[in-house]
Amino acid sequence: MPDDYRRIAEQYNHIGLAAKAAGIQFGYHNHHFEFEPLRGEKPLEILLNNTDPEGVVFEMDMGWVVQSGNDPLEFIRNYPGRFPLWHLRDVDQGKQSVNAGEGIVDFQSLFQHKKEAGFVYGIIETPSAAINGLERIAACYKYFEKQQR
Repeated sequence: MPDDYRRIAEQYNHIGLAAKAAGIQFGYHNHHFEFEPLRGEKPLEILLNNTDPEGVVFEMDMGWVVQSGNDPLEFIRNYPGRFPLWHLRDVDQGKQSVNAGEGIVDFQSLFQHKKEAGFVYGIIETPSAAINGLERIAACYKYFEKQQR
């Protein structure tokens, strides 16, 4: 329920303060379920609205955002500076993880909004079940390397 996420946000604020005092940063990585409305509110928005930007950062998983039918750019615009970490994961029309650039996530457009998002780091991941994980990561890296030229 929405109030559960408000309590979680309060706990994250305490963790974030403790982490900051220790010289580290506390971050939250979204999945698809944070976009399923609970009584008209998206859990991710509850967390964003109820956490202190000084103590809690967010790692936006682009694949999960798009897979859930949402637009990553909408979140970047609505919550500027809150997404220093980007999980650079792509998905296809069937909602399966694919190499970056082979799916439906519009990374090219998103990269134009890095500053607005507060972007610092991009994280490339391959599915844990992939038998060719290193090859997939290399292919994604090459894709992003080309995008940044």
